[in-house]
Amino acid sequence: MAGLDEIKAQILRLEPKEGRKWVARAEVRTLPTILLNGEELVAFTLGTYQGTSGILVATNHRVIFVDKSSWTPFPYASLSSIMYKSSIEFQDGNLMGSVLMDVSNNKIILNKVPSTGAQFVRTVQQKLENYKPDTRFQTEKKTDSAAKSNKAVYLVVSSIVVLSLLFYWVFQDGMTQTTSSVPSLGITATDFSKRWNQVGKEAQSQYGISNINVVENDKNKSFTHYFTDQMKMMGILTKDGKLQKVMMMGNDEETVPRLVEQTISTVHPQLGDKQKLELVEQLGLLETDGQAKEDRQIIHTGVRYSVTHSEKIGIIFEAAAIGK
Repeated sequence: MAGLDEIKAQILRLEPKEGRKWVARAEVRTLPTILLNGEELVAFTLGTYQGTSGILVATNHRVIFVDKSSWTPFPYASLSSIMYKSSIEFQDGNLMGSVLMDVSNNKIILNKVPSTGAQFVRTVQQKLENYKPDTRFQTEKKTDSAAKSNKAVYLVVSSIVVLSLLFYWVFQDGMTQTTSSVPSLGITATDFSKRWNQVGKEAQSQYGISNINVVENDKNKSFTHYFTDQMKMMGILTKDGKLQKVMMMGNDEETVPRLVEQTISTVHPQLGDKQKLELVEQLGLLETDGQAKEDRQIIHTGVRYSVTHSEKIGIIFEAAAIGK
């Protein structure tokens, strides 16, 4: 049975950058009581199951949904199919989707899964191809008895903590989220369009932005710009109007590399042509074989560049601020 330190090490090996945030999660601290001998993490993401938020982890034997008080396993021996369905839904500036599983002829749906869920599903599918059943993982649904027995204590402690935090926020003028806690690219939508057009002029690009109309709703501020009927750009802004994320979506595969390079030049104007081309290559956008359909992610000086492939949308490219 892996201890907490070993589990944290596995997470950091899988995701050296994003894993730093994961190892501090309360759900991760319960994993030593869940994983069996010889069971190792191979992927992880976020999601909600039956209305409860938590983490979704994949091991070499099963998929497990873990929240703060219980957990539900989905053994590979009972899992006949799994897929990721993306949607144009945003939460905290992130493109969300769903993980759909067929477990013993039961349809399991996990919602509000970020775009990293596509790679999560791909990893599980690879494990299923050559999986050899283990009798220890035949139970289809199980609840952590230890977590259940401690649920009352957990709720009391949680209530005290929550009340204490509320008291602190009220008297520290922290009743609303501060914009400084949200990472940004450091420029407004107007600044971005000016930089974009300047970069395009220097590169003799035909893809300019004539006007940006920022729309505000209950969840976020955003703008949308169509370059062609098949390719559009979307921007997500922080509450103070700074650009947090830029996305390109569409199925025009010939146009995507040029738009991605122009985006990188706009976000990272200090990079040389060689460095920008290397980033585009690392994202797999210049590949001519099957590798071009792989989902990829690169982190460069506080910006996460990622490419996700969707059957309905086409290519989804993101340039998102993740802070230091």
